[in-house]
Formats: sequence, C-alpha cells, structure tokens
Amino acid sequence: MTFRQYCRVLKMIRFLDHVPLEEFNLNVVLRERSCRTVACAIGMTPRVFPDLVQTQLYHNRPDHRRFIVVPKDEPVDEDDLFVPDSVRKIAKYLFGFSREESLIFFACYYDDTYGCVSATPGMVAQEMRKIARKWRKRGFEDV
Repeated sequence: MTFRQYCRVLKMIRFLDHVPLEEFNLNVVLRERSCRTVACAIGMTPRVFPDLVQTQLYHNRPDHRRFIVVPKDEPVDEDDLFVPDSVRKIAKYLFGFSREESLIFFACYYDDTYGCVSATPGMVAQEMRKIARKWRKRGFEDV
C-alpha cells in the first residue's frame, strides 16, 4: 500500500461512517436493485472517487441488468468481466489491498443469534481501519 492509497482508505472510511444503512446498496449508485452485501462498499467508490473509477454495464438483458466498477482510465471488455475479480481489482487499484485484504468486501459477518448477516457500512469501515492500522505500523511502499 502506498501513502496515497492509505489516504484513500481513510477517505473511504470517513464516507462509510456517514452512510445511512438504507443507502448502503447499489441502488443508490446504479439505480438498480439493492444487494446490501459488503461489496456495496466497492459499488459506492464512484461517489467517493469519481475521478478514478466509474460504473460500467456488463450484463444487459431486459430481465437482468448488472453493473461493475472499473478504473476510469481502463474500461473493461464485457467478455473479461467477473464480479469477484473486478472487486478485488478495484480494492487493489484504489487501496492497495492484497487479495486476502480485499475479501472484506465479500466476507459474511456472523452474529451469535442470527448467523450470517448482511454487512453495514460501519462493519466495512471497521475492517478497513484494521487494515489501515496494519499498514501504518508496517510502513508504506513509497515512503
């Protein structure tokens, strides 16, 4: 992780800290259906980093439209898109997250009573804080 990517992580955390639960879905960004998964944090990155990433339609059928987040300077061919890979790519591109670190965007959160539960913006922000602290202690790749 570079210092610039670390600063982006902090910016994303601040954003997630203020996202109401009802807005934590891709519907807000993409005007499509809600998913309320942890990957919605990546779905919100175009709102936080509009100069770096954008949404791109990758599956367009009358009954099923899907979008994906891609780097603004590298639109992706529809045949090359696979959602988990694209989320990891954006997590690496924006934040410098490793493959393992990017899994926080897919992780299922567990509750003793309910088992697997949907993520909240605060849950994702907390996991991002842990990664940011680790990198701050370890040092940045470009400093």
